[in-house]
Amino acid sequence: MNHHSIQHPLHGHGQIVELRRSGRMAVVDFDDLPLPTLVPIRELEDFSPRPDNEPEPTPHPAPKAHATRPLESMRLGVVPAADVATFTVARDREIASFDDTLDTVDAGGAGLQLLLGDYGTGKTHLLQLFSHRARRKGFLTARVTLDARECRPSHPRRIYRALIHQLRYPDHDGAPGLGPLFERALLSEDVGRHFADNESFHLYLSPTLQALRALSKPDAEELVDVAETRRAILNWIEGHRDVSNGQLNKRLSVLPGSLPWLYSLKDYRPWARIYTYILTGIAALARLSGYAGLFLFVDEAERFELLSNQNRAFALTFFRALARATCANELAPHPMDDRVGDGGHGVLKTLPAAYDDGKYMGAAIAITPSPNALDTGLDLVPEHSIVNLPTPSPEDYGDLARRVTHFYTDACTQPPLEHDRIESLVELIERLTRRNQLLNARQVMKTVVEILDVHRHYPDRAPGVLRNIDRVADL
Repeated sequence: MNHHSIQHPLHGHGQIVELRRSGRMAVVDFDDLPLPTLVPIRELEDFSPRPDNEPEPTPHPAPKAHATRPLESMRLGVVPAADVATFTVARDREIASFDDTLDTVDAGGAGLQLLLGDYGTGKTHLLQLFSHRARRKGFLTARVTLDARECRPSHPRRIYRALIHQLRYPDHDGAPGLGPLFERALLSEDVGRHFADNESFHLYLSPTLQALRALSKPDAEELVDVAETRRAILNWIEGHRDVSNGQLNKRLSVLPGSLPWLYSLKDYRPWARIYTYILTGIAALARLSGYAGLFLFVDEAERFELLSNQNRAFALTFFRALARATCANELAPHPMDDRVGDGGHGVLKTLPAAYDDGKYMGAAIAITPSPNALDTGLDLVPEHSIVNLPTPSPEDYGDLARRVTHFYTDACTQPPLEHDRIESLVELIERLTRRNQLLNARQVMKTVVEILDVHRHYPDRAPGVLRNIDRVADL
């Protein structure tokens, strides 16, 4: 069909691509959105073909190219990842505390923080901000969101796999995972000597390095499929479920020399200590390869309360193992230490929770307090590691509204709103949050962007919209 020019009250100018559902819905290619969007026909204006000689209406200014996706995130109440610092309010104390922790980990010391706060206090937002700050300081970062089904806190291999899948580097935005780190490590003779030495041998990383080095020799191509074997080794050390260490050892046995054994990585609940041992080894490998170390971020730790009693015990074992891996020297003895020592057979039984005392690895865990949740085990970590997050004040949310407004008008190449209009919007947001009609930063951001959309597309109606919202707030 010929494309029809239309206008939408929120999305602005666009063209209908096709009609669906007997003409009740339309797929519209909006000027301001990255992809065609399905909207009801009743929301569209100017739904009629224009004569060929009639000029198209002048569209509203489109957002700058780099701002289109951030604005779409903000319409959903999601802070754009690239602009997380811009929309952080009332968290100077927490940021300073985290920066101190980064400095401590960079110096080879302890590094653990527990962010404790109610829903809406911005724990996930802070983890995102802290991750950016850690990479700027040269750390590899990895973040996991716990899930009661796919990534349970009671199953350490699944947490480990999710962390490695989300591994990010400070010097490039390439594919996540351990491949780039091993590529860099193999270029360093210091790394090779360190992990080959009997005193600093790592039961998982040392065999990985030696196997990858053996595959890089000229004659290896005649004996094995080097590319496929290398990929299988990386999949194994990254915790993929479908890789057999026994098959890998058999395949590597045809290479010259005697390579160390590749041990299994099982999805066993008592293996928390083994996986924190591997993670601290990765931190040491990163440090020797020229990075600052490794910082882990664990979100949605309150999923703990959805587990059975048995799985709760294993989840507590994982968090205690993580505490021992990041700040063992500051921990008082705890009954959970006996459970941390369980798991594995033979040489695996002797592994500590941390390689090389856990140097250069830190962790931040976000928790929402609730009955029977993880906060019942806060004695698993040092008291000074607990960071209580207060709920932002209405004035803080007003500051957020100002920041969103300035970002929006700049992104849409709009003239700045008059000071009085901005302050009216700020006062409205403060009133709504004070009366608990807006409960968190997500709701504030979404509301502000929706109001600004009206300002942009229907400036004459905007004051009335504010008055109506204000009137509803008084009900």
